[in-house]
Amino acid sequence: MRLAAAAGLGVLLAIGLYLGLRSEDAPPPAPRPAASPAEREVPAALPHAEPIPPVEPDPAAPPAVAEPPVVGARSAEWPPAGDPGPPLPFSTEAHADARELEAFPQLRDPDPELRLEGAEQLEVDGPGVKPALAFLLRNDPDRRVRLFAADELAWTEEVDAVVHDALVAALADPDPEVALSAIIALEDIGDIAAVPYLEALRTHPNSMIREAAEDAIEFLELD
Repeated sequence: MRLAAAAGLGVLLAIGLYLGLRSEDAPPPAPRPAASPAEREVPAALPHAEPIPPVEPDPAAPPAVAEPPVVGARSAEWPPAGDPGPPLPFSTEAHADARELEAFPQLRDPDPELRLEGAEQLEVDGPGVKPALAFLLRNDPDRRVRLFAADELAWTEEVDAVVHDALVAALADPDPEVALSAIIALEDIGDIAAVPYLEALRTHPNSMIREAAEDAIEFLELD
């Protein structure tokens, strides 16, 4: 057994020695030819695709129809430039002018954090405060400012047209939380004149708004 293993080992050594001698005798591989100057040249720039010609409007096509505005949408521009626009649905009076904020410079600041901070420092029944809060509720692009204005108007001791119109207009606010706050505020101040507008919310797609409107109607009609 040992003799067979030794013989096998000897055969392997002989084969390895033979292959080593063959590799030493083999000629080295031929060097790769150098690239010609034309091959080494890199183009300065790739050719550009032809520009796509503009599409000419079809004179026979009907004119484009403008998209309708989003109900209750607020402009992101602040402070508003000139007249903020027509009243929102349910409103009984045109928007107040931005002059409502002249006595409160912080409420005109472009930073919503500063506007909110300024609104929190106001006393709702102070001089000129209710018109300013009403203006914020109907026009401010930041939902937090509008939400605070609705909550604050619920604390007024006297219901007037400014408060009524602002809260009624906020029933159409695109943010459901602001609309809910307006419903609660109308209930808290006992604004019986708001019942017809709350009736319109009985079919609102948001169940929370429907329920809040029904509760407010029941409270106001029993008061």
